[in-house]
Amino acid sequence: MTEAGFRVEVVKPKLTEMLLRTAHGPAFPFIQIQFKKRAAPVKTLKLNVEKNLLEIIKKHYGSDKVILYLELTTGRIEAWTRDMLMSFRILQKLGIMNPPEVWINNARHYMRAFLTDEEMSPLKPTSKNEIALKHTIAILKAARLLQEVKEKQFLLTIASDVIRSGKKDADSIIYRLAMAIYHSKRLADQPAIEGIEDPGSAYLALREDKEFTEKYAFILDEFEKIPPPLRPESVKTFLCFVIGAYLFNRAILDMR
Repeated sequence: MTEAGFRVEVVKPKLTEMLLRTAHGPAFPFIQIQFKKRAAPVKTLKLNVEKNLLEIIKKHYGSDKVILYLELTTGRIEAWTRDMLMSFRILQKLGIMNPPEVWINNARHYMRAFLTDEEMSPLKPTSKNEIALKHTIAILKAARLLQEVKEKQFLLTIASDVIRSGKKDADSIIYRLAMAIYHSKRLADQPAIEGIEDPGSAYLALREDKEFTEKYAFILDEFEKIPPPLRPESVKTFLCFVIGAYLFNRAILDMR
């Protein structure tokens, strides 16, 4: 005798549907960027576009500022998505991450070191790390993820390993730790943090936590800008960055 229940299956489109959808998709070449050697690299490019195109960009990215990232081992250049830009904005407002201009400037030194095998000194803890850690603890506690993150000691060891290597600036370490956690289930068939795979429950936990809603109301305001169907995935991205920031700040403070 079998138990009654629901079974959810992911139904992929038929081949002809996929081909038609892809062929008709409104994708066009947008801009050509020529890179030139220069002593003081430009960190922000301003591009004039039609009003309608600007509105589309703001709709998809939640901002008129789009950040491109470069993957040095593959040479891939892509734009960070709306949920990532939202996460950056929130962590910058909390003083956990730097504004884009500062981050890009700091990252350039480490990019140069990576390409030239230059040795860089490991980062040192400051009072800023203590403040950042308190914020991350409060957010993860409200999301009911703090205990699981604390129990995964190997994540803290990985964070320490990356810091000691001296190969990345602080913001880039937080970013890479966040991405490692976010993609862990897809790439290794095992999530680094089980609770992060149920972002809807984490979102509701944040909503239900009175202390969080009072102290961090602006974070919930950011979530509300995201369409409801996309909100859980955006919450997952944000919480991965909070976990990355927790691990970084906890690890660097342990080095005192």
